[in-house]
This record gives sequence, C-alpha cells and structure tokens, in this order.
Amino acid sequence: MDRYTLPANCQLPLPELQAEHEAMIDILNRGLETIRNVPDPSAELFLSLLEELRGVLGAHFVHEEQVMTRRRFPHQGPHSLHHDLCAARLDRIGDMLLAGQLKPNRFLLDELFDMIVDDIIRADGDFKTFLENSDVQTGA
Repeated sequence: MDRYTLPANCQLPLPELQAEHEAMIDILNRGLETIRNVPDPSAELFLSLLEELRGVLGAHFVHEEQVMTRRRFPHQGPHSLHHDLCAARLDRIGDMLLAGQLKPNRFLLDELFDMIVDDIIRADGDFKTFLENSDVQTGA
C-alpha cells in the first residue's frame, strides 16, 4: 500500500463528516511519508502525529455526535461509547509508543488505520444507513 485510503463504500453522505475522515487519513499518510524519508524516526516525532490525530479525532467525534443529535439517530448511545473506545485505543497506542512497546513504524500506522477504519465501517455504517434511509443529507 503506497498510501492509506478509505474504502469507497464507506463514504458518508455528509461532506463535512467525510472530510473529517479524510483528514485523519491524511495524518497517517504524512506519517507514512516520514517513515519513508527518515531512516529511524523518533518516538517524539510520532507523538506529535498522535497528538494531531487525537485533536482531529476528538473534534470529529464531537461534530458527528452533534449531527446525530440533530438527526435523532436512534443508536447514538452505543455509537458514542464506540467513540470513547476509539479514543482510549489511541491513548493506549501513545502510551505503548512512549514506553518503547511500539516503534514508530508502519505497524504503528497500520494500527491507527485499523482504528479509524473500524470506526468508519463498523460504527458509522449504521449511521450511514440511517442517513441514506432518511433522505436527509444536508445540514451537517
């Protein structure tokens, strides 16, 4: 894989939320470029990437939950819990990087990609179906 990309069938019908998903992937792709160009990247370099991802992820979760509230998404409670689990997973990855249990490499980026895709496919899939069935696709 030259770059991380989201599966085409996972696109949300709300462009603002989809752009936030893409912004997370862009952060990972910058990390991929780093490991290609820096022979032995430091944990500190990747910690800044994790901090940026944490900020984008947190803002996205808040925005997405606001949209869910406005749209009266019936499964918001479990979805919000999934968001909390994703944030905790990101924190664990950061802790493992700091402790030297994870190296700043492709495996770490793949773990982050898995976390993002898990949220988008598993959790957001239900929300995507809800939006498509409600025919309400504007006003993110």
